[in-house]
Amino acid sequence: MLSIVIPVYNEEENLNSVIEELLENIDTQSPYEIIFVDDSSDDNTF
Repeated sequence: MLSIVIPVYNEEENLNSVIEELLENIDTQSPYEIIFVDDSSDDNTF
């Protein structure tokens, strides 16, 4: 299994493009998990 950890503190503006690029570059047929770490962002990240 592939585990990907992405820090997303105050990354609202970049998050969509990061996810899109990530999904374009990993083998989605293999098991994977994406873990987003957000420590109370001030923007609308999550």
